[in-house]
This record gives sequence, C-alpha cells and structure tokens, in this order.
Amino acid sequence: MSLDNIEVIGSDSCPYVQRVVAFLIHVNVPFSYKNVDLKNKPDWFLEKSPLGKVPVLRFPDGRFIFESAIINEFIDDLLPQDKRLSPSDPFTRAHNRAWLEFIGSIFTDFFGSLGKVTKEEFDTAVVPLHKKLQLLEKELKGPYFNGDKVALIDIAIAPLFIRLYLADQTFGIDLGEKQKLPKVFAYFNTLRNLPAIATAAAFQKQPDVTGFDSHKNIKALHEKPADANVWQGMLPHFREVLQSRFASGYLLTLIKA
Repeated sequence: MSLDNIEVIGSDSCPYVQRVVAFLIHVNVPFSYKNVDLKNKPDWFLEKSPLGKVPVLRFPDGRFIFESAIINEFIDDLLPQDKRLSPSDPFTRAHNRAWLEFIGSIFTDFFGSLGKVTKEEFDTAVVPLHKKLQLLEKELKGPYFNGDKVALIDIAIAPLFIRLYLADQTFGIDLGEKQKLPKVFAYFNTLRNLPAIATAAAFQKQPDVTGFDSHKNIKALHEKPADANVWQGMLPHFREVLQSRFASGYLLTLIKA
C-alpha cells in the first residue's frame, strides 16, 4: 500500500493530531491537511470516525483510519525498514505500547484536574498525576524513552507533555513538580526541542502561513522548522481553549494577566 497523496484530517488544538503531523514531518512523508469543526462535525466525518474524534487519515481510494497511535504505527509499518521508528525487538515494541497507554492515563488525570472547581478538589485530583509521573521517572532511559534513538513512543508522547508545559506557563505553577522529577523534565525538554514537534505545532495552528505554503512539501517544512519560541506563541490560544473548556475550573483563577 502506498503513502502517496494521504490526507490528515484534524483540528488546530488537538495534541493527538499533532502527534500524527509531527511523525509525518519527522519521517519525510508528504501529506495534505484539512481542519474540521469539531463543534459542527460533518456527516461524512462521523461516518469515518465513529468516535467523532480527530485525527483521521484518509487515502486517495476513500479508505480511512482513525486513532493517532494506530495511524502512526500503520504509517511506520509502510516505511522502509531503515526508516522505521518502532523498535525492532518485539519485547521493546510491546513495552513501548504498554507505556504509551500508561502515559495516556497520566494526561487523563492532567485534564481531569484542570476542571476541578475548588482548590481542595484540585489538590486531590493531582495526587495520582504526580504518582504516575514518579513511575515514569523510574522507567526513562534518556535522552529518549528507550535510550539514544528517537522512537515512535517519543513522537507520541511529546504533544501531551507540551500541554503540561503550556499549563504551567499559563497558570504560573509547577503542576508536574519538576524538582522531584529531573529525568522526566530532561526528557520533556529533549522532546520539546525536536524540530518536527515544534514545526508540527506551528503547522497545525496555521497550515497555510508563509513558510508552510505547501503542506505536501516536506522539504520546505524541514528547511524552515519552527523555533522553540513557538510554544510561547501558543499560550494565548491555549488560554482560550482552557477558558472555553474549563470555565468554572479553580485553576482559571490563577491565570496570569
């Protein structure tokens, strides 16, 4: 099966879309991109994405795949052997899949804590988040999850960790207790500085801005990657998303002017 003329269907604030876009940029697979309005989902989208979620990968023959981790694994399987990011060892590959599920639960806790109405509820909600991050601290090899090489799990995790960084910057707090988790946050900084991650974030927000004029032109994306300041530039948009989604949340009272 060919990866020619594939299309990513996403939305501009979704970390799971960002993980697919970042992976495609990292492995040099050209793609086109289309945003959908998740508040007014078209019927064709709901037929192809039964859960009503992005991202969705569309092929020229009309076939679709949904769920970001599965999309990335599928793309990786179609790459030449020397380009794949999945570990070749079956145990390591299964180990990575299991830990990706675990890390997904960390961010379920994270987003759950953002919606708590009182400080007491918030303080209770972040306890499991901190405990899970401590387990991750013990598991990391560094500088990437498995050691020295970027793997599929690293691309998948990065957009989620970015949200933790953006939340800290927005609220002016240390939500992840960085001082207690030096390996976790060294890992986070390694991921944050991967060119494909920053470029994907900028591209996803404005896929047609100057410098990203052709989203099928992977060469242009690599030659003009976004710099690390893209994260600061995302703060106003992230704040808007939080205010619309967690209007009654305790943490919104901490947002810096």
